[in-house]
Amino acid sequence: MKKPIFPIDDFLYYLEPPFVCVRLSDLYNAPLFALSTGCGSCMEYSLVYREIAHAAGLTVRSIHARGEDHNWDEVLINGTWVIVDSINRKFDVEPEKIRPCRGSICANFSYVFGVYPNGTTVNLTHRYANISTLVITVTDREGRPIKGAKVLLFSNNLRMAFPDRYSFSLYTSLYGITDDKGRVALNIYYSSTSRSGRIPSQILSGVP
Repeated sequence: MKKPIFPIDDFLYYLEPPFVCVRLSDLYNAPLFALSTGCGSCMEYSLVYREIAHAAGLTVRSIHARGEDHNWDEVLINGTWVIVDSINRKFDVEPEKIRPCRGSICANFSYVFGVYPNGTTVNLTHRYANISTLVITVTDREGRPIKGAKVLLFSNNLRMAFPDRYSFSLYTSLYGITDDKGRVALNIYYSSTSRSGRIPSQILSGVP
């Protein structure tokens, strides 16, 4: 597969044929799409590697940081999870060196999860970022708690690190449902450098 010069949403742009490819969002079809078209960015690279490693009998999982628009893999070797970032040709690097960077500026990860070939999903944020539990209370205009509200977590990390390229927030795939008291707890990245004491990388959106 050729590495695209840049991805925008579901489109991958190249300097040579096929020039433009439309990206499939279905994780199960992405490897076949990449191998049949020769198109792919980090998500396709990671899923193709996962399928190849799985076929070779290795324990492997694809890693997704959707809030920061990056994907890679971890493969279990001698009891240790080893990072494989196929598109950037990185192997056995430290977790902090996998962050999206441009020069000396790097974006933190907000929420990271792994997906095994059988579809099992695990939260791996603790491997790649400092985490804290954020407790959110959703109420109506009268101050009464709302049960069953869906709270979605968006990341501003790329927008803060690279404002010239990103003017929007990205959905991290992390969400929670409020309980009887209108509360939901989410384990997310926490920055100890926040001047306000708040978590600067997150935008919360409540959907009743």
